[in-house]
Amino acid sequence: MLNLILLGPPGAGKGTQAAKLKEKFNIPHISTGDILRDNINKGTELGKRAKEFMNNGQLVPDDLVINIVEARLLEDDCKEGFILDGFPRTVYQAEMLGNFFKENGMDNYTVAELYVDQDELIRRLSGRRLCKACNAIYHVTVCLQRNKASVMFVAVSYIKDLTITKKQLSKGQQYTTSKQNLLLTTTIN
Repeated sequence: MLNLILLGPPGAGKGTQAAKLKEKFNIPHISTGDILRDNINKGTELGKRAKEFMNNGQLVPDDLVINIVEARLLEDDCKEGFILDGFPRTVYQAEMLGNFFKENGMDNYTVAELYVDQDELIRRLSGRRLCKACNAIYHVTVCLQRNKASVMFVAVSYIKDLTITKKQLSKGQQYTTSKQNLLLTTTIN
């Protein structure tokens, strides 16, 4: 049984490593963002409460996030182990998770913190994008082999919200965007 908690800053690779470990050990990868969205989509009571905060641009309170994570950890597919991706994020969440583990006999777990150089984190995050069609996260310098057209469309539609230096984007053309003093130059494939 593997109960693993992956910690690290955004862009450290928690999700990437969790996906690989999920395949290797056949245990669920649990991301708080994913389970929040899942509860909202299912219309659970916890999801409804979380949605109120999210719709108002507020962070979901610790106690609510903890309740959602605890409910997820009690599901049948977690009996043989799980991977927590980026949770807990606060000392209070860690204390509450520790209490939950003790109360539920889950005292066998491993915590792994991923360290990445700050310049590398900035490089990774500044090029990170989310495909609106399939919710896949990708980097602008890496072309997804699966569904290239969708990724390129999303890249173009995302750029429309920023400042475009070239209005007509076609294959092989470069575009430059800027937002909050961050400059990105990419070629459409």
